[in-house]
Amino acid sequence: MAESQNNPESKRIFDQEMVDFVTMWAPIQSGVWMYINSTVPDFHEAEDIMQRVAVVVVRKFDQYDANEGSFLGWVTGIVRFEILNWRRTKARGKLVFDEATLKVLSEVQPDVQDELMGMGDALGHCLSKTSQRNQALIAMRYQEGVKPAGIAERLGTSSESVRVMLHRVRCALRKCIEGRVRLDEVGP
Repeated sequence: MAESQNNPESKRIFDQEMVDFVTMWAPIQSGVWMYINSTVPDFHEAEDIMQRVAVVVVRKFDQYDANEGSFLGWVTGIVRFEILNWRRTKARGKLVFDEATLKVLSEVQPDVQDELMGMGDALGHCLSKTSQRNQALIAMRYQEGVKPAGIAERLGTSSESVRVMLHRVRCALRKCIEGRVRLDEVGP
């Protein structure tokens, strides 16, 4: 190991391998996240799966062969395996997809990648246009995973009021996203 670290040739090869990896991983990373997040109901568990997937993809990148299929397809296989492992540990839960459903989802995932990326971009744009209070509300609920009752405590209001605010923000975001996606489909 020390010998390869001191060898400029092996460092250059390693650097090129990392460049290749990043070049292939960056365009699909958010789509992979959306796939995991849509399949795993708990945000924090989805994050854990995403991290495990990223580690496996980095560790096994030298095993990827472009002649055997697309990088996205290869990564989707790893994602499916990680979700199946997670599913086995959560088998008693009622919000876990069965293996057949996961197989169908993994097969259609590459087809919807571009659409999801466009929607993710539209969501980012629409979130940036909403008020800071609404951004904080969305962040508490969907990034931190705080339930409406917990948000209500933080804001000093009722749970029902939080539910209404979340509903209104989601409706406004949906309308904005749909408009933005239609605009992107029409083009400049």
